[in-house]
Parts: sequence; C-alpha cells; structure tokens
Amino acid sequence: MNIFASSFYQTLDVKGDMSVLKKVLCFAIILAVIDMIWLYGGSAFHKEMVMSVQKSPLEFAYSGQYAAAICFYLLAGLSYVYIIEPLAKASHAGTQAGTHAGTQAGTQAVTRSVGVSGAMVGAAMYFTFDLTNKAIFKDYTWKYVAMDGAWGTFAMSAASMIMHMCNL
Repeated sequence: MNIFASSFYQTLDVKGDMSVLKKVLCFAIILAVIDMIWLYGGSAFHKEMVMSVQKSPLEFAYSGQYAAAICFYLLAGLSYVYIIEPLAKASHAGTQAGTHAGTQAGTQAVTRSVGVSGAMVGAAMYFTFDLTNKAIFKDYTWKYVAMDGAWGTFAMSAASMIMHMCNL
C-alpha cells in the first residue's frame, strides 16, 4: 500500500472520535469567514457579475441559500480532513521533513505542503464551479472565472494553513 493510501486509511480509522467533526466544523468556519471577504467586501467587479447573472444583488434571502452554503463549507471541511491533511502528511513521510517532524524546518515544510494541497483542492472546487457557470450562463466572463477561481485557490490554501498552524 502506498504512503498516501496508508495515511488516508489511518485518518478514516477514527471511529467515534469528535476530532474529525471538530476539524470539519473549524475548517468550514475559517473558510466561510475568508470567503465573506470576497463575497461582501469584494470589488465592484464581483458585484457586477452577480448582478449580470442573476439580475439582482447578492443576498442570502432564503433558507435554501443558507443550506447550500453550509453544505459547501462542510464538504470543504471534509476535503481538508480526508484529502488535504493526509496528502500533505504523506508527502513528507520518510523524507527529511518527515524525519525532522516537530522541528521548525519540518513544521514549515509540512505547512507548505498543507498550503499547496489546499490550493490544489481549492482550485479544483472553485474552478469547477466557475467553469460550470461559464458553460451555463452567457454573461459569465472568462475574467471572472479566473478571478473567482484564483480566489478559491487562495482561500482553501489559507484556510488549510491556518488549520495546520493552529493545530486544529
């Protein structure tokens, strides 16, 4: 069995452990807070895109929108627990950074790996959303695909690194 699969199955072997739920919820909250910067404090360009596509300003007006957002952030939290964190740890198992786990150099190397893994998963999640919107909505621009996808890449990377650095 390869190192990634071994790490992944060890992560799955936490029967009844609340730490998985805690990590999922913490990651979901951290990512939601980071995303609120983009959703509410973002540029006029972002607000114009939302207006162009849905013909009304961005607002979470009904419970279905809240439910969808909560589901997204919980799925992102699950991706941290079951993909990002195990992938980053597995990439350093048996390496110099893995050998020196707990040292400053080892910790920094794993933190970088968590950030890179988070960025890759974030790119997959956010660009999938944006490219699907581009395929469906004629007013969804390529510029917006690039900006929002880049934001999601950054947001997932940042949330992943915060989780790792805070030992959550």
